[in-house]
Formats: sequence, C-alpha cells, structure tokens
Amino acid sequence: MIITHIQYTVRAGYAAENQEYIRRILEDLRALDRTDIGLSIFIKEDGKTFLHFLFCEHEEAEQTFFPARIAPSVENSACRKFS
Repeated sequence: MIITHIQYTVRAGYAAENQEYIRRILEDLRALDRTDIGLSIFIKEDGKTFLHFLFCEHEEAEQTFFPARIAPSVENSACRKFS
C-alpha cells in the first residue's frame, strides 16, 4: 500500500474554486471504478488549507491518479509518501 499525504493552502479567494475542482476529481475517481485507489479529503478550520490522503494498492494505481492532479496550483504544498 502506498499512502500519499498532501497538505496545501490556497488564497482565500480561491478556496471555493478549489472545492469545485476537488468535486470534479472525486467524480473522475468514481468513474474509474477502481478498488485499488482511495482518496480522503479534509478542509481545515481556516477554510483554505486542504489535506488529501491518497491510498494506492500499487505503483500502477498511483500513476493512474498522480498527486499533482490533486493539488495543481497552490501557495504552500507539502507532499509526503509512505509505503
């Protein structure tokens, strides 16, 4: 199992747009109908800091849903992988 944690903060004016982008990503993930990829997303109390946890059974699954797709343009980003 490969677990990728991504945390980033967007400008306050971009938070709603980012939430819409996340909604589309989740739709894309559901459409893939893959049981080897999971994604959990949280928004911190400030409303502009986002946490993503991507769970992939193997590298091929991770490449299908590369983390850069999750956080395309952010002010501050931290990405950590655990396997």
